[in-house]
Amino acid sequence: MKFLLGVVLFLVSVSGPAQSSNQDIYRIANQILKANHLSPLKKLLIINSTEYNAMYVGNNTVVIYTGLLKNIPNKEQLAFVIAHEIGHRDRHDTRSTYKSELAADKLGFKYIQKAGFNMCKGAEFLRNLSGDANTHPDGKIRFAASGCV
Repeated sequence: MKFLLGVVLFLVSVSGPAQSSNQDIYRIANQILKANHLSPLKKLLIINSTEYNAMYVGNNTVVIYTGLLKNIPNKEQLAFVIAHEIGHRDRHDTRSTYKSELAADKLGFKYIQKAGFNMCKGAEFLRNLSGDANTHPDGKIRFAASGCV
């Protein structure tokens, strides 16, 4: 385990197109937190699973599944995923709704831009996401909300 700015990262190996190391994930999370003067996470958990998901689970904890990490092609998209989940934390979201997802996206865009990442490259993550009838708007709608083309 590593500690910096209060983040705890549970290490697992990740391989895929982005080949993000656990250190990269940890560094990006801390870069976002520090640049935005945000309170630290208690835990950043990387779960070895084929599930394509990341989530804020309460108790100041963000979970990212390796099934998602293996399909993220660049650091900007990884930064957006992390920043989006931190956005849920900062909004005190207790459940996913269209409104909460769009608001967390907006914070994610702001956070990665302030941390020095290319916001539009990060927003590309949303482009191909499918929506969920109850909780998540279609990715094309979410990408369009970024203002990127």
